[in-house]
Amino acid sequence: MSESNKIEELRKKERSEEFRKALCICSSKMSLPLFIIFWFADLVYAPNLKFEFLLLRVLIIPSSLFVNYVCKKEKIGLNLIQSIGIFYSFINSFIITCMILITSGASSPYYAGLNLVALGILAFFPWTKIYLGLSLFVIFFPYYLGVFLQGLNKTQTDNLYLNTFFITGTVMASLVVRKFREDLKLDEIRSRYNLRVKNEELLSVLEQLKSSQAMLVQNEKLAMIGTLSSCLAHELNNSLNRISGGMRTLDRYIESTPENEEKEKVSKVFDIMKKGINMSVDTVNNLRSYSAQERGEVNKINIYTIVNVVLSILKPKISSNIKISLKIAADFEVVGSHAGMNQLFSNLVTNSIDALIDGRGSINITAYFENNFWIIKFGDTGQGIPESNLTKIFDPFFTTKPFGKGTGIGLFIVKKEVERHNGTVNIESSPGKGTTFTFKFPIVK
Repeated sequence: MSESNKIEELRKKERSEEFRKALCICSSKMSLPLFIIFWFADLVYAPNLKFEFLLLRVLIIPSSLFVNYVCKKEKIGLNLIQSIGIFYSFINSFIITCMILITSGASSPYYAGLNLVALGILAFFPWTKIYLGLSLFVIFFPYYLGVFLQGLNKTQTDNLYLNTFFITGTVMASLVVRKFREDLKLDEIRSRYNLRVKNEELLSVLEQLKSSQAMLVQNEKLAMIGTLSSCLAHELNNSLNRISGGMRTLDRYIESTPENEEKEKVSKVFDIMKKGINMSVDTVNNLRSYSAQERGEVNKINIYTIVNVVLSILKPKISSNIKISLKIAADFEVVGSHAGMNQLFSNLVTNSIDALIDGRGSINITAYFENNFWIIKFGDTGQGIPESNLTKIFDPFFTTKPFGKGTGIGLFIVKKEVERHNGTVNIESSPGKGTTFTFKFPIVK
């Protein structure tokens, strides 16, 4: 929509309210003072008809009350409020026409009342063009019809021509005033519209600045975490190297020991210790991988193997009440980052386990090729994600988990890995039913 059309639309909305307020003022605040002024004029010009004219003017009161009652209702369409304005104009002009016919017909000075009605109605009411023409018709048609039906002598004919001349001048002057007011109103609306556009532009720039500032803060936090992880991994790695060295010495000693029942027991305990050390080494390697600037080279990787390794590492967290369903071919190979996919699946599985209600439910992982993409669907039957949080879950440090249980960077890392692989992610979630992530990655050859 062009700027001129938008301004015209704004004017249309304001016209109804402006018309309603003007009609309220005419039918309430102005009606009584005008009633008193004109009745005193009746006493001066037509004292013998003062009671008849008083009765006619009293007839305006019910119509004024009705119009005022309707106008107090704020939600009124423009066409309806203009129709009410035409009704009110007709009542006033009809009563004035009756006074004209009762007195001197075309020679009656009461025709000035019609000029006053025309001046007020045309100059100060924001009519649309069609209703403007209708308002002129209902104001002057009864007058001309009445005087012609009543009959005209030469003097009355001359007076009718003179009255028509003044009526035409009044209408033209009213239309000029109306045009001037409309131009001023359009200039005002145009200024407000331009101001609103500028405000929206400034707000957009402000939001961009806030977003940039938040991203800088988040980057600093992530940099601090990366530095801390690197230092921690370095210290743990030194300790693990010493332990691993001692374990190798113990391993050789156990192998050189003659076979007996005691050696079998020690070997079993030693195997458990070696698995624990290997898991610790994997954890340290993950920390080092996370803190590094590059998270490994992009090579051919096997998604089936990666998912199974992740499930093995997280096995202590997966209770017997959680059903894992894998629909991935054993030879499902793509080009990607091994460390990155490890991070992606580790965070998704961890989040799903935490989301399952009372530790019960299922986690479903599916992978397949479609056209020039490889697709991963990762779903669970957990508590789901509220709609208000769907736009926030990938923000760093955003978490709905209890304090101390979630860091808020798991899904942020997932999103970064998706972006690094030039992929997209779509989320479908129903509170109380579960969540499904659909990842779509382009095939790289």
